[in-house]
Amino acid sequence: MLAGQGFYSEIEKHLSCLLYELINYFAAEMKAPRWPKGERLIAEALGVAPEQIWPSRYR
Repeated sequence: MLAGQGFYSEIEKHLSCLLYELINYFAAEMKAPRWPKGERLIAEALGVAPEQIWPSRYR
């Protein structure tokens, strides 16, 4: 029984790593639409300018 749990634990770790890689891949490929009002609200809440958080959007 314990050997079986270790096997599934290793499979879960491997699948988690694969899922993490897929999420990073697709997140990098997607371009989020600009939402200036939302960007401004988030920046204000953090006490910084939107340009500091998203410099590529304000070039």
